[in-house]
Amino acid sequence: MADLNVNNKYFYAENIECLNNYFPNLSYIINVVTNDSGDNFSLEPSATCSYGFIEDDWHNIISPFLPITKLNCNKPCTLIQFKYKITNIGNAPSLIIRVHYDVGIYISIVSSDFNYQKDDLANKIFERYFIPWDDIERHSIKDIVQYQTYHISDIDFLLKSNQHSSKYKPIHNDVWTFIFKNLIHELKNVDERIIQDNMFDFIIYGIAVRKRFIALGIVKYHTISRDFGCL
Repeated sequence: MADLNVNNKYFYAENIECLNNYFPNLSYIINVVTNDSGDNFSLEPSATCSYGFIEDDWHNIISPFLPITKLNCNKPCTLIQFKYKITNIGNAPSLIIRVHYDVGIYISIVSSDFNYQKDDLANKIFERYFIPWDDIERHSIKDIVQYQTYHISDIDFLLKSNQHSSKYKPIHNDVWTFIFKNLIHELKNVDERIIQDNMFDFIIYGIAVRKRFIALGIVKYHTISRDFGCL
């Protein structure tokens, strides 16, 4: 059982707790342990839980995606543990999914080196999509390509990305299938709770690793609209 009694001063830990609450099928995270005392502590690895990262109380990820055996901290921080071993994430693109009730879903695929605290999101976007709310309610979504509003050219990709490849490779179709099944089709099941909690406009963010979408958190849009204003 995940230990999700985390202090809300930890941005990523709080967002993970929220993600597990609304969309547990999106989450690959099994354990969130907060160390407020500053005493040295670590997470124990298991057969299915071997990777994680450390977040400090300044909202910085200070040890991203390291093996659990190498994760320890002797100051206030949070250790976050994944259900499965996650590898080859160095150049994994990020996905920022904004769900705006009665308007639509905005999806941006951005560079792996995007830092919301430092970078202009508009300069890091590779693809952008918009799915109108009417199509979501009718379950008429068949092909994500019809909702694409932007696709980076190979020249711009070479200039903007931190990768050695000169040609942009779209994310795998299985990632879209996973998002449709575990987010878009699940929205109707959380309608009542979202209304009660005033979650009418929120962002789910994560990374696309091979054929998986690894969701890392959910946050109300207005709390970070300054950083994601172009969504």
